[in-house]
This record gives sequence, C-alpha cells and structure tokens, in this order.
Amino acid sequence: MKRRTLLASSAGFVVGSTAGCLHVLDSAAARIGNLELINDDTKPHDFHVELKRYETTVAQVTRRVGPSDGKNKSGHSTVSGYWLNPARYTATVRVEDSRADVTVTKDDCNDLIIEYNSGRIGFFTDLTSNGCPSARTDDNQD
Repeated sequence: MKRRTLLASSAGFVVGSTAGCLHVLDSAAARIGNLELINDDTKPHDFHVELKRYETTVAQVTRRVGPSDGKNKSGHSTVSGYWLNPARYTATVRVEDSRADVTVTKDDCNDLIIEYNSGRIGFFTDLTSNGCPSARTDDNQD
C-alpha cells in the first residue's frame, strides 16, 4: 500500500508566489523515483521542473499536462526516472506565473507529486510501490 505524505501546505497547497526552499524533515538520504505532475485546473498547463541534488541540477523537464475533466479526474503526467544518490533534492516548479520550491529529505525512495490548481502549487511524496532499484549502472538521471 502506498503512503502519501504532504510536504508543504497552505490549505493543501503552497502558494505559487512562495520563493526559497522549504526544508522538510532532517535527513539527507532521500532518493526520488518518479515525478508525478497533476493538473487540477480546467485548462492545460506547462509544468517546468528543475530538480537539484544539493546545488547540482540533475533534471530539467517541461511537460504539458492536460486539464481536469471537472469531475473526478485530474490531468496527469509521469516523468519516469530514478535519482538514486541519497541526498537532499530540491525541486523548483513553475506553472504559469506561479513558482514554488520544495526540498525532499525523506529517508527513502519517494515519488515526488506536484499538483497545480488555480495558481497554487502543492507538493506531496508517495513511497514508490516497488521501491528504488538497489543498484543501476545505466542510471541516466544521476
């Protein structure tokens, strides 16, 4: 069973104009599985994500995510990849005029879930169902 953890919240979201890093927890042994992009808005949006391990950029992704259907289904896109070096990872996300940062330090392999709704960006983690691979020699993300 997956466990989803809210990383930062202001009524469920980090206000998009928030700048700087939000340091969550106190371990520097996080590993990132996938990036899950969720659009709860009624129109499509481009998600711009930069992922850093300490101060080094390890991924830059721009992905257009479709709209919510207005009922129960959000627009969704998965950026597959594993960032396996245990570290402190910071994601900087821009959607439209909103921008937010979060630092993931949870000591485990986490999917980072980025959710957008009406100008607000929220962050969650979800322990990956299969865990991170223990060793990869073809790790093109790290």
